[in-house]
Amino acid sequence: MSQLPAEQAAHFMLQVKRSVQRDIIGQDAVIEGLIAALFTGGHVLLESNPGLGKTSLAVSFAKSLKMNDGAGYGRIQFTPDLLPSDITGTFMPNMSGSGDPFTFQPGPIFRQMLLADEINRATPKTQAAMLEAMAERKVTVLGETRSLVENRVLSQNMQQARFETPFMVIGTQNPIDQEGTYDLPEAQLDRFQLKLLMAPSDSSALVEIVERVSGGLSAGGGDAKAPLDIDAYSADQCGWLIDQTKTLLCETKMPRKIIEHAVNLVQATHGAAKAAELVDIPARCAEQIVEFVERYCEWPLGPRAAIALIQASKAKAFLLSAENASTQMQAMAARALLEMTPGALRHRVKFKYSWQRMAMEDFPVLRSLRDMEKVRDALLLHLFALCAPQAASYNEFFKPHLLDQ
Repeated sequence: MSQLPAEQAAHFMLQVKRSVQRDIIGQDAVIEGLIAALFTGGHVLLESNPGLGKTSLAVSFAKSLKMNDGAGYGRIQFTPDLLPSDITGTFMPNMSGSGDPFTFQPGPIFRQMLLADEINRATPKTQAAMLEAMAERKVTVLGETRSLVENRVLSQNMQQARFETPFMVIGTQNPIDQEGTYDLPEAQLDRFQLKLLMAPSDSSALVEIVERVSGGLSAGGGDAKAPLDIDAYSADQCGWLIDQTKTLLCETKMPRKIIEHAVNLVQATHGAAKAAELVDIPARCAEQIVEFVERYCEWPLGPRAAIALIQASKAKAFLLSAENASTQMQAMAARALLEMTPGALRHRVKFKYSWQRMAMEDFPVLRSLRDMEKVRDALLLHLFALCAPQAASYNEFFKPHLLDQ
C-alpha cells in the first residue's frame, strides 16, 4: 500500500473526533488532547470531579477506533491493595503436564488502550509498575521482557501492509477526594504527555446529557446520527491508519520559531542560569522571565516537556487543518502550540507553596477567577507569552496572554 497522504491522515483524525463527539458532549478540547496524544505515541492524565465522564470518554474513544475487543481496550481499577503483578501479569503453574512447568499469564496492561482508573489510589510500588510500560512500551517480569505492541499485517485490495499496534495509557484521578491516595511522583507525571481537565458541562450541554441518559434522546441524537467514514473501518484498518499517521507526524517538521519557543520555555524555568541562552528574547522580557521563575517555579523543566509540547502541537495542527480546509497545517502551528501548552505543562511545572497568594497580589486580573486550575493555566500562558521569540512579530500573537498588560 502507498504511504498515507497528509490530507487523508488529517481527515482520519477529524473522523475520530466526530465519532467520539456523538457520545461525549461539551468536552471538545479534551477529545482533541486524547487524539493528539494517541497519534504521537503519548499518554494522557485525565482529571475531573466524579461523574463528569472520564471513563465514558475513554470507552467512547476506544470504541471509535474499533478497540472495544478484548485485546484493544482494557481497564484497571487502581486500589491500595493492587499489586504490580496484577498489572503486568505473572508466571502460573502449567497444569497441562507438558512443556515448561510455568507459563506466563499476561496482565491487563497488554492492551492497545489502557484506562488506569484512579491511578493515584495505588501504592507507589504498584504505580512504578507502569513506568517501563509507559516509557518503553514493554514490561519485564522475572527477567523476561515482553513488548506491549504487535506487528500485524493488513490485507486489502490484493495488497498487504505491515503496521504496529498502538499502546496508550489514559490515567484518571479525582482532585477532591484525597483520602487514601498517593500523589504520582514527578518521574511518572512526566511520562504523561498531557494532563487534561474535564470541566463541568454548561447548561445547554447538561440538558442534552440528562435528556439522553434519561431516555429523552437516543445516543448520538440529532445530526450526530449521520454516518461517518470511520464507521466502516475494521480494527486493522484503524490500526494501520493510526500507524501511518504517527509516522507522518513524526516526519513533519514544525516551523523553526515554534521549536525555539518550546525550547525557550524549558530553558526559562532554569532562571538566571539559562537566561543568556534564550533565543531571540528582548532583554526586558528576559528580566521578567527570570523574576517570574524565581518567584513562582519550584524546579526547572526537562527536555521531555518541550518534546511533548511539540509533538502534541503537530497533531493539533493537523486536526485544525482538517477542520479548516482552506488553511495549511503550518499556518495553524502557532495556534496549536498555544492551545496545547496548558495540557503539556500543568502537571510538569511545580509552583512554590504560596503561589496562589502571590498570583493574586502580582496580577489583579486573576482575582475574579475562583478555579485554581484556571489561575494555574493563566500563569503558565503568561510565562509562555514571555518566552515567544520576537522576530517577524511572532510574539505579537501571544501578547493577549500577558497578565500585566
